[in-house]
Amino acid sequence: MTLPAKQGFPAARTRFDDLQMVHVKQTADGPIHGVGGFLPFHRYYINLHEKLLRTECNYTGGQPYWNETIDAGSFSKSILLTSDPGFGGNGSGSKGCITDGPFKDYVNSIGPGQTNKDHCIDRKINEGTSAGAKKDNVDCCMQQSTYVDAWHCLEGQIHSAGHGGIGGQVCYSRSSNLRLLNHVDVQCVLVTRRPSVLYAPRMDRQTLDGLAGQRSCCTNLGYGRHQPRLRFRNF
Repeated sequence: MTLPAKQGFPAARTRFDDLQMVHVKQTADGPIHGVGGFLPFHRYYINLHEKLLRTECNYTGGQPYWNETIDAGSFSKSILLTSDPGFGGNGSGSKGCITDGPFKDYVNSIGPGQTNKDHCIDRKINEGTSAGAKKDNVDCCMQQSTYVDAWHCLEGQIHSAGHGGIGGQVCYSRSSNLRLLNHVDVQCVLVTRRPSVLYAPRMDRQTLDGLAGQRSCCTNLGYGRHQPRLRFRNF
């Protein structure tokens, strides 16, 4: 987040900004949400992030991700939203800016949305939405028999729970480091439990784009909180 930008994107100052702009431009120039390409595009995107970490930041570990099922319904209590060792807590004040943690003074030049202006990292945690990441919803998604049904369920439930549960920029914008942990979590669900879902059947773009959304098919179940929230995986 301190290395200078290389790609020449407007408003980009750092390599992290370059990464953000890849997502921003794809969102503006061609839909990457609500379409059949949602899962493969974001798999490519987090792979690009890992490549940059390894080749430009001397990072040698696995790709970090947030096991959101553990904190579903109580994101505000997650260790990832503490000032240390986490990413800082909920936002406060009229702008919802975070006030603690390693990114409390970070000035983001990308966003909000399709705009580019300096702003803080803001959050507005919604525990009702975060509950959508619960284990029974993940189990429900993994019970789907086709790529299309699994994609709808994962994007509409697990992915949306991460974005909307954190709120602020993670909800409406592409410019947040927590967003990456959310997307790697979605991919890890597929890789570890249903790798066959990654191989979509041949289907034209119009058919994929026109399919109806998948509703949640499960009810709330208890889930143990003994597993580590932040895990690592190589893609």
